[in-house]
This record gives sequence, C-alpha cells and structure tokens, in this order.
Amino acid sequence: SPSRGPGSFSAVGQASILPSGDGFWSPDGSVVGFLGHDQADDFDLELWRFTPSTSSWAKVAEAVGPGNNEVVSFSSGVGTTYRWRVKATSGTGPFDLGWIP
Repeated sequence: SPSRGPGSFSAVGQASILPSGDGFWSPDGSVVGFLGHDQADDFDLELWRFTPSTSSWAKVAEAVGPGNNEVVSFSSGVGTTYRWRVKATSGTGPFDLGWIP
C-alpha cells in the first residue's frame, strides 16, 4: 500500500520535505508519487535523490503546473534513497501525497 504524507500550507512559497528525516529507500530505484490538492491551488511535486558518495540531494524529477493533481514516475535502475518536496507555487491549504514504495 502507498505511504502517505498529508500536510498543509499557510502561505505561498512554503515547501515541505516528505518524509522528514532520511527519506525512503527504493530497492530497485523505481518510485511513483501522486499529489492531490484543491483545484484552485498550484502545488508542485519534486522528487529528490540522495547520492551517498557526496552526501548530497539532487532533484531528479518534478511535476509542475496548474491542476489539482501531479504525478511523478521515476526509476534510477539501482537501489536509491529518495525524498519528496512539495511546494506552494500559488494558493494555500491542505494537500495529500501518496507514494510507492
């Protein structure tokens, strides 16, 4: 079943990292995320990948633009640690993020 990360923004320009902490592990490097929110809001979804050799995070995929859902699908082909960044480009209010694995 998908992991879930509900949240809410109170101001435009805010961003949230999910899950908090060290991210999540994908054994084969594949990941799918779905972000749902109110139609009137423009929230964007970014996928970030961790590189152990440099201990750094880098954005590898994103879903942007208007509409009330964003989907990101990505595969690195190898076991990878990821995390999500949700950003309030315009509008405020709640969102619900689900992802696999």
